Amino acid sequence: MRTDLYSLVRFVHTGRTLPAGLACDGTRSLTVAALIRTRFLTVAALKGAAVMCVVLLPLVGCVELPPPAREQLGEAEKDFRNREYKSAATKLDDILRAYPEYQQSAEAYYLRAQVRAQQNNKVGALTDAKKCISLSQNSDLSARANATAGAMCYEAGNHKDAIHFFEAALKKLPETPPADLVHFRYATSLQRIGEWRKCRPQYAIVFQRYPGSSLANQARLMFEWPWDYYVIQCGAFREASSANKLAQKLQGNGVSARVEQRQRLGETVHAVCVGSYPKYELAQEALRTVKARSPGATIEPGI
Repeated sequence: MRTDLYSLVRFVHTGRTLPAGLACDGTRSLTVAALIRTRFLTVAALKGAAVMCVVLLPLVGCVELPPPAREQLGEAEKDFRNREYKSAATKLDDILRAYPEYQQSAEAYYLRAQVRAQQNNKVGALTDAKKCISLSQNSDLSARANATAGAMCYEAGNHKDAIHFFEAALKKLPETPPADLVHFRYATSLQRIGEWRKCRPQYAIVFQRYPGSSLANQARLMFEWPWDYYVIQCGAFREASSANKLAQKLQGNGVSARVEQRQRLGETVHAVCVGSYPKYELAQEALRTVKARSPGATIEPGI
């Protein structure tokens, strides 16, 4: 019986002995003689054979996964589409334990990143997306992996890293949804770290190229924000008198409030504001203090 190389590598990576009766190239049963983890797996025929048989299998630098692993990858993809995430993860774990550095394993890492994201394992998803990027030679796959890595950083509040991944993704990502989401999150990350002039063209792309997107209206509002800073908004009114009344009340409580007038979707709004913060984290720090006097206060512009 001829050895299934997929099964052979799986046994090696788990440190187990090849079972009796499993033969390689016509020899009788084999045991794992040595595992050279840098480059080659050496298998020696020790039982019932006068001459040693050595099989060399490259463990790194390989391109294609063997057919059984490819088939299992396809099954994992079906599981993912059917939202059977646990089953998909088990299959992908199996493949990646055996073939962690194969070029085609990039697809498995990408798919496992999607599975882990659905399981709310954002750290694991980011790790897999990065590994996919390092192995992939496919520009489309690399773009999607960068978009995934960017999304995980964005959701974790790590906007500097999110910007790096989103920029890489947008170089090759097709200009079809979900590219609208990538542009929107890229813009928001730029805005959060104080890059106000850079963020506006990205917001414009969302509502100009994707007018039917659920993000289009929000992108337009963010684009039309008139200042290069965040404010803490304690209220917004159509009537200036109402805004002035609230501002005076807050001032009497020791809060340095002011009234600012701006346009919102073609309507004039009188907003009661506190502070001006070029970065989102600065506004977050100040918000806690303002909320003690104005519980409904929010950061604007907000997502």
